[in-house]
Amino acid sequence: MSAVPAAGAVIHGETITAFEWADADLTESTFIDCIIADAQFGGVALEGARFSRCRIERGRFARADLREAVFEDCVLTDAATHAGVTFAFSRLDQARFARCDLSFAQFDRSELHGVTLEDC
Repeated sequence: MSAVPAAGAVIHGETITAFEWADADLTESTFIDCIIADAQFGGVALEGARFSRCRIERGRFARADLREAVFEDCVLTDAATHAGVTFAFSRLDQARFARCDLSFAQFDRSELHGVTLEDC
């Protein structure tokens, strides 16, 4: 994927590697069955976004807005390198993680008010 998707986009079955979508507006976007590796979500608006059955390896969400985002049946770690996704200085208020592998994930100085973790 070479272009930054628009807010509300539906991205299905894509392999997305080594991108930087700095300050992009991906509000209410949906990612289904995607592999996302070495991603830099710096300042990205992902409020209300949905990730379903995605694998996110070595990703970094810095200053990202993930309020009310939903992660379902996702793997947010790279088992080969023991590296998890990093959430730094991000807003995850009311976000929901259901049946996700959060091994090695780091939450650094992020807002986590009302976050739900179900079977993670």
